[in-house]
Amino acid sequence: MKHFFNFLLTPDSPDTLTRLLTAWRLWLVSALGGALIAAALYALAPPPFQARATVLVDQNIEEAWVYYPDRQLFFYLERETRKLEEIAWADDTLQVVAQDQEGLSISQLRDTVLFLEQPREGGWHFWAEDTDAMRAAELASTWAKVFVDQVQNNLAVSAELEKARQALEDYLLANPEPNVREVQALTSQLGEALEAVPGISPYVQLQVTQDAEPPTARTIAQATFLLVGSVTGVVGMAFLVLFFSSSRFQTKREV
Repeated sequence: MKHFFNFLLTPDSPDTLTRLLTAWRLWLVSALGGALIAAALYALAPPPFQARATVLVDQNIEEAWVYYPDRQLFFYLERETRKLEEIAWADDTLQVVAQDQEGLSISQLRDTVLFLEQPREGGWHFWAEDTDAMRAAELASTWAKVFVDQVQNNLAVSAELEKARQALEDYLLANPEPNVREVQALTSQLGEALEAVPGISPYVQLQVTQDAEPPTARTIAQATFLLVGSVTGVVGMAFLVLFFSSSRFQTKREV
């Protein structure tokens, strides 16, 4: 070990830290060794493949709200987004996804296999990870399609909601300069009607815009794995040299 460290370290200085900072052999061997270990780990236990399907979610705010108070819009979007998320992760939804997949339970899908990336509106991304590329794509596509079906099955039509919405729209059309208090009263009625809807807002529209295809990349690229391995090897070797360096590892200066 002593001869190995002395070979890697620059012998021109008696100071260990100086020798360490100028030891190009040490950095080269450490980086190469770390990369080789990372490559071996990547080959023995590669990370899973990942696939993504996309669903376009349109809350249709202009249909739900004729009048646009910012506060009501914020709460409306937040509430409807939570409802959609609940459906995406519901047992009924995941049960359909898992029914044709041997060895996968609902809890496994929810905890380690499926991942949801969503804004309030726009493209909702349904991710799936699996060691098999084809199954990852199948899981992501199935989840997205089942989500759309489940939302459509839970759309709620309310006569009270339509009545409140129509009353607000008629008032605004008849009054180019509406009274603020009257508008607030009608808006409150519309908000209460929206909150009373037992299911998903009837104004939401969903469409699968991108089916998942068998991916060619894994969750962690091999280049990233090798880079992390190289950095880890360099840092690890540096700590090892500093920790074990003592007078017995330093070259003796000639008298």
